[in-house]
Amino acid sequence: MIGSRRVTGDRPPSPVGQDGLPESVRVAVDEARTGRWEALNRLVEVLLAVDAGGDEEAAWSAVALVAGMPELVVRLDEHARSAPWRGGYQEPALRRVSARLSGDSPGPLATVLASMHGDGRIRERAVATMTGRPRAEAMPFLVLRTADWVKPVRDRARAGLAVLLADDPVAHLPAVVPVVLRLEARLRAGFAVAQVRAAVFAATEQVWRGLLDSGGRRQRRFVFDIVLAQGSLRLPDLVALAESDPDVRVRARAAEAACREAVWTRRLDALKRLARSARAEVRVVALTGLVRAGQDAEVAAYLDDDAPLVRAVARDAARRLGTDAREHYRSAVGTGEPASGAIAGLAEIGSVADAPLLQRLLGHEQARLRAQAVRGLRLLDAVGVGEMAALLRDPSPAVVREVTAALRRSLALCRRPWRGSCCGMAGWSCAGPVTGFCAAGVSAPSCARL
Repeated sequence: MIGSRRVTGDRPPSPVGQDGLPESVRVAVDEARTGRWEALNRLVEVLLAVDAGGDEEAAWSAVALVAGMPELVVRLDEHARSAPWRGGYQEPALRRVSARLSGDSPGPLATVLASMHGDGRIRERAVATMTGRPRAEAMPFLVLRTADWVKPVRDRARAGLAVLLADDPVAHLPAVVPVVLRLEARLRAGFAVAQVRAAVFAATEQVWRGLLDSGGRRQRRFVFDIVLAQGSLRLPDLVALAESDPDVRVRARAAEAACREAVWTRRLDALKRLARSARAEVRVVALTGLVRAGQDAEVAAYLDDDAPLVRAVARDAARRLGTDAREHYRSAVGTGEPASGAIAGLAEIGSVADAPLLQRLLGHEQARLRAQAVRGLRLLDAVGVGEMAALLRDPSPAVVREVTAALRRSLALCRRPWRGSCCGMAGWSCAGPVTGFCAAGVSAPSCARL
C-alpha cells in the first residue's frame, strides 16, 4: 500500500513503496552511486533517519538495496575512513551511529553503518551483532571487515564468515561473492576470497548454477573457473555455454573444454555443432578439434569463412588434402556473388596478379563486397589511386573507410603543404597552394584529410 512517512525533522513526507522503503532512500542511493562525498553523506543521513523510524522491515529493505550494489558498499567504507576535512562522515552522524549501536536493540542500518566506523571497538561490536543475528542482506558489510586493518575486528569477521558460509551457503553465497570480487586486490582480502572459493567448490549444483546464471561478468568468470576445474560441467553444459554465454572469455574456455572432451570421447557431433557457431572463437576451436579427430574434409569446407583464424585452419586442412587454396579463392571470387571470406582469403594468400579479380568487384551492388574488395587490394599492395579516389563518394560509410585506409599510404606525400607544381607522385599535380586538384580530381584539402 502506498503511504508516506516523515524522514527527518520538518522535511516533507517521502512516498513509501510496497516494501516499506521511502522513496528518499532510492533517490539518495542513486545519487551516491556516482556522486561525490556530499552524496555519500546525504545517503548516510537518510539511512539514519530510516533507522530512527523504528520500522525494521523498511530498515532491512534499505540494507538490501545498498548491499545489492557492491561498488557502493566499498565506496561507503572508503568514505567512512576519510578525514572530515576530506569529505568523510561528519562527527554528528558518527556519534548517532555509535549511540544506536550501544542501545539494547540496534537497528539493521545502524549496525551496518557502525561496521564502517573509524573506531575499531565500534566496528568489532557491529561485527559481533551481524554474526549473532545473521542476515544475508548484511553479509557484504561483514565481508569488508574480514580485510580490516585491526586484528580483533578482522579475526571476528573471518570466523563469522567461515561459519555462515559453511552453515547456509544457499542464503549467503549470492550476497558474498560480488563484494568479495570487489575486494580481491586488497592486501588482506585473501581469506575471504579463499573462503568463497572453497564454498563454491563444495556447493551443490543448484547453488553454483544459480551463481553462474546471475551476477556480472566477473562473478560468472569466477564461478565458471571453479566449477570447470572441479569437473562439474558436462559436455552438454559446455556446449551450451560456448554457444550462448554473453562473455567471450567464458565462451572460449567452454569451447576449449567441450572440444577437448569431444575429441577424447569421439563425439564428432558436438564438434560439428560448435563448428557452426556464430562465434569465430568457438568455430576455430571446434575446427581444431575436428583436425585432431582426422576430419580434414570437414574443416576444408570453411575456406570461405569470415574469420581469419578459421580460414587459416581450413587452408592447413586443404593443404593436407592436396587442395590448392589459391585456386579455390580465385574461382570463388570470379563468381557473380562471391563470399566476403573468399575475397579476404584471396587477399591473404594471393598476389598482385589477382588484383583484376578484386577490381571487378569495386562496382558491385553490395557495399559489403565493395568494401572487402578495397581491403583486399590494399593487402595485395595493388591500390589504383584514380579508381580508389572515385570511391570516396561511395554512399556506404564502410566503403569510404576502407578507401581512406587504402589511400593513406599512397597519399602520404600529399599530406605536405601544396607549395609546388607537383605533389611528388606520378600522375598527381596541383595548380596552386589551396585550389589545386590532382589528376584523379581530388582537391588538395580533401587529399590532406586522407
